[in-house]
Amino acid sequence: MAESRVVIEGFADLNALHRALVEAKFNHGPQDQLVSGSPLVAKIANRVVEALEAAANEERPDSPLRDSWRWLENRPDILAVVRERLAEAEQAFSLSRQQKRELLEALIAPFLASDETLDSLADDHAAV
Repeated sequence: MAESRVVIEGFADLNALHRALVEAKFNHGPQDQLVSGSPLVAKIANRVVEALEAAANEERPDSPLRDSWRWLENRPDILAVVRERLAEAEQAFSLSRQQKRELLEALIAPFLASDETLDSLADDHAAV
């Protein structure tokens, strides 16, 4: 299949796409539960944030995107939804530690987490 491109014009449009992806991934009542843990959606969400950060560095030097907003530890609202999704992911019970980590990284994208947080989430789920 040929590569497709979508042109996003400006910071506001890119930010709107980011907000829509976050809403789709971290809504408490998702219509499509596969979106949250999709590696493809995670990859797209991460690319959008990287583009936002690059645009913020150019257009908005005082942007909050330079701060720690992306760390899951600073987002208890998102962390709570990640815990919900992990509890709902029945297939995660049979995953190896590495597979569980990959699932967690897809679940939290475009956010980042320390190894300690990822290990804690994996351990919490094992105890469920």
